Parts: sequence; C-alpha cells; structure tokens
Amino acid sequence: MVVDQAFDAATPNGNASFVNVVARFPSQPGTLPDPHPPLLLGAHYDTSRTANGGGPGANDGASGPAVLIETATALAGNPALASQIELVLFDGREPVRQFSSHDGLYGSRFHAAGRATPPVRLNLAILLGMVGAHEGIYSLTADTPAAIAQRVQELASAQDNNRVAAAARPAWDDHLPFLHAGIPALLLTDSAYPYVRTADDTLDRLDAGALARTGSLVLKLLAEPPRSPAAPPP
Repeated sequence: MVVDQAFDAATPNGNASFVNVVARFPSQPGTLPDPHPPLLLGAHYDTSRTANGGGPGANDGASGPAVLIETATALAGNPALASQIELVLFDGREPVRQFSSHDGLYGSRFHAAGRATPPVRLNLAILLGMVGAHEGIYSLTADTPAAIAQRVQELASAQDNNRVAAAARPAWDDHLPFLHAGIPALLLTDSAYPYVRTADDTLDRLDAGALARTGSLVLKLLAEPPRSPAAPPP
C-alpha cells in the first residue's frame, strides 16, 4: 500500500508544499497493513535546491531511494518481516537557503512528529543518505545510539564489509528529527563523499557493489535489529 503524505511547511521563502511517499505491507494477502509498523526505512528523494549549489544528485538524492526500492522488492517475499516496516521517501531534505532548525529536513520532521508517542511510536528508524559511491564508507555519526552502532559493526563484519567508520564531523540529516523525538535512529551515509552538491555527482561515481552491500546490511538490520536501542537525549 503506497500513499502520498502531502503537507505544507513554513520555509525562509514562505509557505511551501511537500510530499512524502509512504509504503506499508500487509501481513496477509487481502488485509490492510498496520498503519503504524514499528520499524522505518527512509531516504530523501530530493537533491540540492540552493541557487549556489546542486547537481545531478546521483549519490546525494538517488542512491538512497534506489536501495530502498530494491529492499522493498526483497521484503515482498517475506510478508511477516515486511509488515513490520514502513518505507518512506522524504521530500524537502535539502534546505531552501541553509540548514538550520527552521530550514531543511522538512519531510523527516513532519513524519517523525507523527510517530513519536505511544501507541504509534517507532522502535527504530534507519535513514539512507549517500550509499552508492565507489570506495564509499558508512560514516557513523557520534549521535548514533551505541547499541545500533555496535549492531552495524557486527553485521558489517559478518559480511566482510569493512566500510564502517566514525564520522569526522556531525551530520545535519534526516536522522535528527527522529533522534530529537526520542526515536532510536541510524544514518547510513558517506559523509566524506567529495562530489556532494556538485555537477560531478553523476552515475559514473556510483558502484553496483556498494549499493548491493548497503541493501544487504539494511535487510539484516531490519530482520535482526539491536535489542532495545536507546536514543540519546535530544
């Protein structure tokens, strides 16, 4: 079941309209899906909209949704697991002017606000950023809950995937609204990707193997999430 989640938000340039795309799976054919599954996999589908930056967005805007869509295809063969997961393509991740508490992350802010309190509170949100580059790594930010970071390291090691490292700097990204709402959240992205918001963020910079590794890791995290991950205080 796929629905458009349309909403308006105030931006530095005035009110604007956005649309998240939300998909959920039923546990049995012919039934309606749970409207509030406990797990979320999300990615933003927009790319930079600022006047002084931007580009094709092959990695920063397309790689995350590509992995999400392929994950949905894999989940279709496992209805019991799929019914526990909400898939969301977020609009408005990029700021109108500059990232701030009032600009950018519009789609994730809106969605997190609706899933922050019982009985609809999420247990875990996984957000995909730039995950498709040649030689790319997953930069785990310092605000990643410890139990989640440990689980990522364990699963990556089991897959002989040594592309996990501590991020060199904080990331202003779609995981933040979930963390601020008290929801355990993980951002998978390559914060060292050199072509972000440039004309060189093109398809030739991407690697099918990197996308496949991300998809495999995500499926394992969803099937075997960390036990009772705790979100750090906002």
